[in-house]
Amino acid sequence: MIKKDLLCKMPPDVVIYKILSFIEYELKTFNVKDLYGYFKGDCVKYPIWGNIIIDNNFIGKLESYPCMTSLTIKENKISKLIEYPLLTSLYIRGINGINGINKIIEYPLLTSLYIKITKISELKEYPLLTSLCIKGAYGIYEKISKLGEYPLLTSLKIENCKISELREYPLLTSLKIIYCHNISELKEYPLLTSLKIYDNKLLSELKEYPLLTSLKIGKCKISKLKKYPLLTSLAIGNNMIVDEMIYELKEYPLLTSLYINAHYIKELKEYLFLISLKIRNCKISELREYPLLTSLTLIYCHNISELREYPLLTSLTLYNYKEINELKEYPLLSCLIIEKSKMRDINTNNKQKIQLYMQIIKLNIQTIKLISKMNKLDG
Repeated sequence: MIKKDLLCKMPPDVVIYKILSFIEYELKTFNVKDLYGYFKGDCVKYPIWGNIIIDNNFIGKLESYPCMTSLTIKENKISKLIEYPLLTSLYIRGINGINGINKIIEYPLLTSLYIKITKISELKEYPLLTSLCIKGAYGIYEKISKLGEYPLLTSLKIENCKISELREYPLLTSLKIIYCHNISELKEYPLLTSLKIYDNKLLSELKEYPLLTSLKIGKCKISKLKKYPLLTSLAIGNNMIVDEMIYELKEYPLLTSLYINAHYIKELKEYLFLISLKIRNCKISELREYPLLTSLTLIYCHNISELREYPLLTSLTLYNYKEINELKEYPLLSCLIIEKSKMRDINTNNKQKIQLYMQIIKLNIQTIKLISKMNKLDG
């Protein structure tokens, strides 16, 4: 939206080449006529767009655009921000911290802020901020060490940074903490629905989050899960340090997706609504009956010797099995992947087509991939 005072200054005889509510410009081969409105008889230019993306190394400084609402700066030589009173979204991605912006300024209407690989060391207060993402890179930690108080914040992601303490954000619904080794404690977030923690050697305990629906944890000291009655997605993965020892799953009555990559878990629970199950590197010896299961993946699960009947199963992956005794009847199966495993018998309603496919690519292969529907093998 153009300010009224700016419109009042514009003569009625004006030629507008392009005007949209939201315009994103890739300033690699930009046309000045696309960026401005021109008046007949003179060369006065009035900026008329609100969103801009700067994604090259040729622009060295920013200009003043009174209608700017969204600014994206990617890997360029710009080193200084300027004031944009209407700015609501700011995205800054530096070049491995070598060049780029080193100081951020206050934007009173800012609601979304994304910072990656910059020299910025301090955040400002943004009273309307709802989304904040701070990311370093592998081996390059973002210099920001302290979060601000953002009363309206709903989404927070911090990755490869030096932040040591979280703040209390009463409206927070999504939290991701990745490669942040200085954070030792979570806060109470009553509205939190999604939580991801990866590669943290200090965090040892989860909090009670009554509205949590998605939980992903890996490479941390958390040893015990909490009861989350609304949880629908759970991922316990990439157990690469001995500190992570979750031995037992909890009862999650609404769980639909489960991923386990943890050596210490030995038993599954009954999840009546489970649709997707992926197990890797586990000591689990027995599968459960999941009547709604459509996708099953078993990787390095040598203790599981028998599959179950899953009437709705459409995708099955078996990787690195010492021995597969039998495949069950899966009438809806459309994707079958058997890799680096010994197969004794195939017993499905598509037996002839699967065996035909095996003959075509030689029976003694160790990899069988049927990704398209079985009817594509006809003829």
